[in-house]
Amino acid sequence: MKNYLYSLLLVFAFWATAFQSFASHMVGSDMSYSCKSTPGIWHVKIAMYRDCSGIPLGNCSGGCSSGCSYTLSWASIDTGYNYAGTFSCSLTSVSDVNPNPLCSNSKSTCTNMGCETAGSFTPGIEKYVFEGNVNLGSSVLPSTCCNVRIYWQECCRNAAITTGAAGNNFYIEALINRCAAANNPCNSSPEFSNDPFAILCGGEAVTFNIGAIDPDHDSLSYAFAPALQSLGTSVTYTPPYAYDVPMPFYPPKNGPFPLGISCDANTGDVMFTPSYGAGGQFVGVMAIEIKEWRNINGMATCIGITRRDMQTWLISCPPNYPPTIMTDPSNGLQPKISWQVRAGNQICFYVLGKDTDYLPYNTPSISDTTYISWNASLAPKGATFTPTYNPANRKTSGPREDKYQFCWHPTEADASTTPYYFTVSTKDSRCPYPAGQATRAISILVIGNADVTISKTNLSCSGWSLSYIKNKPSQVFVSTAWNISKIANDFSLSNVNTYLNMQNPPIQNFASRGKYLVQLLINSAGPNGQGTFQNQFFDTLYVDTFLNIVVRDTTSCMANPITIRPIINHYGTNPPYQYKWFDASQSSTILSISDSFVVVPSASKIFTLQVSDSLNCVNSKNFNVYGKPVTPVISGNISAKKNSIDYYWVNAIPFTNYYWTITNGTQNSGGFSESISVKWDDQNSGLIVVQESNLHCMSDTNFLAVNLTTNGINENKVFDKFSVFPNPTSGILNIEFETSEKNIQIEVMDMIGKSILKNTTKHDGGLFQKTLNISQLNEGFYFLKITAGEKSITVKVTLK
Repeated sequence: MKNYLYSLLLVFAFWATAFQSFASHMVGSDMSYSCKSTPGIWHVKIAMYRDCSGIPLGNCSGGCSSGCSYTLSWASIDTGYNYAGTFSCSLTSVSDVNPNPLCSNSKSTCTNMGCETAGSFTPGIEKYVFEGNVNLGSSVLPSTCCNVRIYWQECCRNAAITTGAAGNNFYIEALINRCAAANNPCNSSPEFSNDPFAILCGGEAVTFNIGAIDPDHDSLSYAFAPALQSLGTSVTYTPPYAYDVPMPFYPPKNGPFPLGISCDANTGDVMFTPSYGAGGQFVGVMAIEIKEWRNINGMATCIGITRRDMQTWLISCPPNYPPTIMTDPSNGLQPKISWQVRAGNQICFYVLGKDTDYLPYNTPSISDTTYISWNASLAPKGATFTPTYNPANRKTSGPREDKYQFCWHPTEADASTTPYYFTVSTKDSRCPYPAGQATRAISILVIGNADVTISKTNLSCSGWSLSYIKNKPSQVFVSTAWNISKIANDFSLSNVNTYLNMQNPPIQNFASRGKYLVQLLINSAGPNGQGTFQNQFFDTLYVDTFLNIVVRDTTSCMANPITIRPIINHYGTNPPYQYKWFDASQSSTILSISDSFVVVPSASKIFTLQVSDSLNCVNSKNFNVYGKPVTPVISGNISAKKNSIDYYWVNAIPFTNYYWTITNGTQNSGGFSESISVKWDDQNSGLIVVQESNLHCMSDTNFLAVNLTTNGINENKVFDKFSVFPNPTSGILNIEFETSEKNIQIEVMDMIGKSILKNTTKHDGGLFQKTLNISQLNEGFYFLKITAGEKSITVKVTLK
């Protein structure tokens, strides 16, 4: 009995081992989903990759075109929710993963469920695509349950794996965020347009991209991830292999390949050079996780996760330099894989399949031909990818290295801060191995015009607030400028308030009713190397709620009391009104709060009236009251020489004129200004009379009597050889004259006669010379008075 049981166990163990080797058909899978028009329904597509030497996939064992199905599962992820279910997916297609129609003797052993005649090339991998719908709507899940996992598993992974995962269970999943965005919660995942590279040649550089196309144009990120045998459980990796070191590789010597093995986070390009070169096979497992990102409320939010899990065979191949992808124009020795174009403009460039295996005189000759294709991800948007030759004549007159031209004329609707991607693949003609190929992603960033809306709010009382709102929040502007008219109904933009780099300019308060033009200029960065471009936006503000004050300037030349009564035009405002009267130079002190104001003008003055209504609309107005000017006081020498020239002045008041009358002399200079020069006659006395006018009233007259002495033709010369130079001056005055006096006094006065500088200098007699520095004074007119004994002279100097 024991021997029988022992024999039975041996038979069972042998059968189990044989079954594992025979049944381990799973070599990979990827999953995608798309949003249906019915709310809550997603269409799921799952690709399963089968080793053609293993058992049939599930119940897919019938002949060509026979049907089969799989059951997939789903479960809620969010804490506090416990929902789960299943749904069915039916077979829609079967295909060979690595067909090589260029080489008739490289047909794999796959039959695509009996639809193809088997070849002899191994390994052979078939791709089975299953599709079905899953209901994740409100009838199944509450709206607050956001995250759902769709998953599928199968036993077992291929026994040929040499990196540690042989015989492990196979598990694949995808994550859906049902609450991805308030305005568009239905999200579709990216689809994989390129089949995996299942077969690699040792020593030949690999450049590959899965060709993920996101129908919602969400931003995608890529990364190596652990292959899974169940939820959250990685497959076994035998050191030194791990999920991010899934294959052996050479450190790069040169060329475009990064150190070791890498998956580009932005493009998804996988690049490395496999180091396995011995006979036989080396088999590893590589998984790439793709995350979708969307800007929600100003934050990058992950709204979905998908992955591709694929088994890869590394085999020994005859020497071959695989083709590479180049562009024209290029980035030197590398292709230019990142492009920019402004919406509305066309972009065109060439893509070439380069191959260095060209030895026509070799025995046998080597002349690899390359063939280019693309995944057409931008074809629905009008992009074209056309050969630069007639394809019908490719074999007779076409190029050895294939060349296509990519062209696209994106519209404003295509503008986005997320680049568009398409992939280009190239294969060479080397047989029988399908590994002489490369696939890379090329990005196109479409730069749109500034997309903003001007927001405006009528604050009443002639006030408006403005701002602009980005319709595409991720847009970045180089600079902005607001130009807002100051004058009603003036659309020339010649008189504006300008505000630079402000999203919200200050509140605008206007001086009168009418329409005011608003211009917003936005400068955005153009495509690389093309500077900036400008968009302009216009709007109009209509000021209809307005409190207008009419109060006229008033004149009282006799200094009599004046009653000021304003007129209030209330456009959309409501009485009663409150009044506040101020001296414009002392606005902190209220002079009156009545609806009229009595003024006794002792001199001209500016007043302010402020009026507010029941809605607290406020406006103010300045007005002038012109009174009788004060009587001017004349300054200057009251004792002068006959036939001499002397200077006289009054205290200057702005916006006034002075009327001078000279008796026994003539006005030599000064006009109607506050200072004049007088040329006296040969008389014993003179008289100066002045009256001040503020253009509205005249002051009382004032006079100055001048005593004239010492008659003689040269008596206008107070000092011999007298000179003051240069005049005008920038600061230095040179003074020269002859005198026998021992003490010389020099004084500088301003235009109202106030002494600014004064000093006394000792003199030995003869020629007096003095340098005076007045550069510390403000620019303008000054009087220089020089006194020596009983003699003195006053000279007007100009400091500039």
